[in-house]
Amino acid sequence: MAIYFLILLILLFFIHYKNEKRIFYFASVLLFLVFAFKNVNLGADTSSYFTHFKELINGENHYKTEPIWGLLAHLNLFFGGYYKSFQIILFACTLPPVVYVIRKDSKNYVLSLFFYYAFFYYLNAFCIVRQAMALSYLLVCFHFIKTKKLVPATIFLIIAILCHNLAILGIVAFIFYFKRFSLKTIVIVLGLAFIAGLFVNEHFLFLVPSRYQNLFLWEGHGFREKLMPYILIIMAMNIVFIICLLRGSKTSLKSFWAQTVFAGLVIMNGSLNLVQGLRISQFFMITQIIFYANYTEEKEDKQNLYKWGLIAYSSIYFVGLLYRDSIGVVPYIPANWIQNLF
Repeated sequence: MAIYFLILLILLFFIHYKNEKRIFYFASVLLFLVFAFKNVNLGADTSSYFTHFKELINGENHYKTEPIWGLLAHLNLFFGGYYKSFQIILFACTLPPVVYVIRKDSKNYVLSLFFYYAFFYYLNAFCIVRQAMALSYLLVCFHFIKTKKLVPATIFLIIAILCHNLAILGIVAFIFYFKRFSLKTIVIVLGLAFIAGLFVNEHFLFLVPSRYQNLFLWEGHGFREKLMPYILIIMAMNIVFIICLLRGSKTSLKSFWAQTVFAGLVIMNGSLNLVQGLRISQFFMITQIIFYANYTEEKEDKQNLYKWGLIAYSSIYFVGLLYRDSIGVVPYIPANWIQNLF
């Protein structure tokens, strides 16, 4: 785990430089290199992706509705056809869109990059690579919705969907082009979604098309066996968000990014009984990296208190997920050629 904590500390140190572009790009390159030099076996889903990668090269396609995956696999043939170079190409397509949106929309570049790492979106790219790539392009889509450019927003939504079909959830964000919800509405909807999530179980599967019901009955990926820890975690995430809205500026409350985090929490609350609930909510929760960074800059009083409070909150979240290691990234294993150097 040491290297992951070291990166967290480096990013924490860089926060002091705020919007220093050279520091921001240096930190971004650091994250890219750590990914590029990781062992191809790092990540719980890597073995299945490696199998599918070889099948794609041989003409077998498991991702007919997600053609970007296959396109990149064939593009990789120009680089020798190795999975090692394939994962580098994937991350080269994943990190730059995030960097772009941070530069365009964050009021504290380095803090947003810190949150991208601390809220585990970076490490998730070691495992759920298709979704990680989709999240990046969905983030660009959100940027264009915010800036009221619907044509490029639609284009990037389509790109995200072609990376991972569940990115179609991002269409909800177009609501915020026309409508921003009040604090009262946000609190009520979050509360109702949380209560509803407590009662969602297999008895509600009749509402789901039969072809998708097995996804909710898949052992280890369906309904949670131990619910209480997740109730507490999700409750804490709701409380932090609501406190920030209550104690923040009007700019923060009415911001586009507050609305998208709200959408993510609604999904998270309503699906808290589902193992995949947290993962699905990421399609909106990734906007935390912009919202919380901007929030600390827009805060009219006690700015440092809330800034370091959010840093501590995200760091605790990071440590908890890293310790649990459900995505198989501990310990960090470097590429074989790096190991051979020593």
